Amino acid sequence: MFDTSYAQKKIESMLDAGCLRFVIFPYGKNGVELYRMLRDNYGVDDRNIIRVDNKLSKYSDKIISSDMFIARNYQDAVVFITAENREINKEILERIDRYVMKDRIINLFEKEVVVLKAEKYELKDFWLIDFYEVKTNNKKSIHILLSSKNDIITIRSVIEALLVENDITIVLITTCKISDIRSQINYVQITIMDVEEYIQKYREMKPSIFIIMHPYGKERRLYQIRSRANTVIALYTGVYDGLKSEFLAELLKTDMEKYSPDYYLFDGYIYAQAENIDWLKPRAIRVGNPKYDAIYAAIKDKRFDGTCRKKTILWATDHGVYSDYIAQDCTLDKYLKTIVNYAKHNHDINVIFRPHPVLVSELEKLNIWTSREICMLKEIFNEIGNIELDLSNTYEDALKRSDAVITDGFCGIVLSALPTMLPICRTFRNKNMIPSAEYELQGYYDAYNEDDIIDFLDMVKKGDDPLIEQRRNTCKKYVVGFNGNNGKRIKELLCSLL
Repeated sequence: MFDTSYAQKKIESMLDAGCLRFVIFPYGKNGVELYRMLRDNYGVDDRNIIRVDNKLSKYSDKIISSDMFIARNYQDAVVFITAENREINKEILERIDRYVMKDRIINLFEKEVVVLKAEKYELKDFWLIDFYEVKTNNKKSIHILLSSKNDIITIRSVIEALLVENDITIVLITTCKISDIRSQINYVQITIMDVEEYIQKYREMKPSIFIIMHPYGKERRLYQIRSRANTVIALYTGVYDGLKSEFLAELLKTDMEKYSPDYYLFDGYIYAQAENIDWLKPRAIRVGNPKYDAIYAAIKDKRFDGTCRKKTILWATDHGVYSDYIAQDCTLDKYLKTIVNYAKHNHDINVIFRPHPVLVSELEKLNIWTSREICMLKEIFNEIGNIELDLSNTYEDALKRSDAVITDGFCGIVLSALPTMLPICRTFRNKNMIPSAEYELQGYYDAYNEDDIIDFLDMVKKGDDPLIEQRRNTCKKYVVGFNGNNGKRIKELLCSLL
């Protein structure tokens, strides 16, 4: 049972602050007690008490699942976590921390201890690992944390630029298989370790620069590297999310900010958001994104023979399909039949269908796209003759072969494909679900229904592109560099900090 006096104190402080809506997660024995307290003691309207429980939601329409809670966007609500089990408690925190303001999450079983509390303390002072003697040498070192095997593809140009500097040691720390990383970048000068090995050898580690890349790559055991590294850098490799500045701030605070970076490196679009975040602006550097180097390398020699060639459209999706809802990021279900039927009846075009790898994984988990279904899909496309299923890890090759792009309106390829100057159609579920206009992008073709998709495909067939000049202006405004030199530019910045 939770401490009722602590719960009452928190409820009263939130009500005094003007909060009107409360979430109870999960809705077990403790949740029921908290619900009665909110309703009976404080008069909170039943409609403003959201009960979340994955198990009970199957049996009551008054209780919702965690997926539905995230989908409905209760970011202004106060969330009470009522799970006594430490592991469940931790899982809930990790599940919701991207979607709720941190000061509105109240964990009833992690309340502040006031008895015999030291006047000043920091948990990091308990880390025995900091007593280890550091083995030093004269070589400067840059350590990079990779949260997925695709991170190495993104940062390759930076690493290759650093390899020219003979006095710099490069260490890659990975949360995935070392063999997956080594297969992508196999240089003998690079040391690759998994997280476990890196932690075991921590006493030997004092990086000149420690780089983190992914805002979702939680590796809490490495937060303490701040005390060992001379400089910590957050290299944010996302280029676009369609969200407002405050959501970027919350996203960065979820994980990246816990490493206490000295600097955040951004490309143009995300940097424009960072300039409106007070705590972030002094540390933000507009330097370019190495992701663009891989795209540039793929398409720089792109040549087409004549104007009568069949047009190829890359259809690249986002992800966000769950058991009880589909996120606004994903429109595959809305436009699948339209695009396939169009290709089926228009053999003067080709379609490269590239579902996001995470989407494929989501559909596999739901047993919708099993290996058998994927084989059937390939057979169907082969019979149609002009649709190709692309399940590769990257879309550089597909971009090289394409004349136009169709993608979900919140997907990163919206900006990743921008400097290719291909016409890009952003798809949305409806007109209410559009990106933030805070940093509006010009020069895109938007689709809200089947007719919009067909109009775009017809336009591509004709070779028309009336918005290309607007896209050029957007590219100049938000893309720092598209010449293959972002990696070199970032390398020069890193070397200046050594």
